[in-house]
Amino acid sequence: MEGWPTSGDTSGRDGGGAVPYQEWWVDDDGNWRGGGYLSLLCPPDHQDARHDGECGALFYLGMANVVMSPHRIRVRWSVQDVHPNTLRSINDLLESLEAPPRIVLEYYFGGWERRYFSSVALAVQCLKSAMRFRDTEPMIKPFVRRMPLNHENALPMFRKFLERWELGGGRFSTTRETTLSPVNERLLALTPRGGDDRLIYSHLGAQAALTRFKGP
Repeated sequence: MEGWPTSGDTSGRDGGGAVPYQEWWVDDDGNWRGGGYLSLLCPPDHQDARHDGECGALFYLGMANVVMSPHRIRVRWSVQDVHPNTLRSINDLLESLEAPPRIVLEYYFGGWERRYFSSVALAVQCLKSAMRFRDTEPMIKPFVRRMPLNHENALPMFRKFLERWELGGGRFSTTRETTLSPVNERLLALTPRGGDDRLIYSHLGAQAALTRFKGP
């Protein structure tokens, strides 16, 4: 079984070090293959070759993608398709690092999720949790889609909201009347939490899409 890369490895670099990071694909035997492995799955001259190759590696072969740079380590995998040996090999790598950079875990489980870790122990815990959910069906999840207001499928409510937002200077309140009061039931409002500035929900409109999806 091929071991994981060390700081001296450059075989994962494209063009002899032109790209300032190392990319690896980890298979179900725990072998670490250089970033050029995708060219074996889909010819480089094929349109959308990168996307097709990634989909094949992640969802068909059950591999995991690891990109390492001086500032972060990013791991991507599909929870339901990855082999436990793959995650165990990545787990071993993470636990071997004495002072790792930021760890970013991106996994597909009914939709893409992204989590950030400054602690190896917490990142490893997340990997182990993923192994337990391999044979579990994910709950249907909502998603966010960016859409121009002039798009043919854009909801009139979006335009109405922005008109009221601009008219009232962005002021929102649940205790006094503002220009947004007529649409309060359709809104979700978030505010920074003291201490770490993470966003938390401060208002959940009863008719907001996420409220209706998740329930009271």
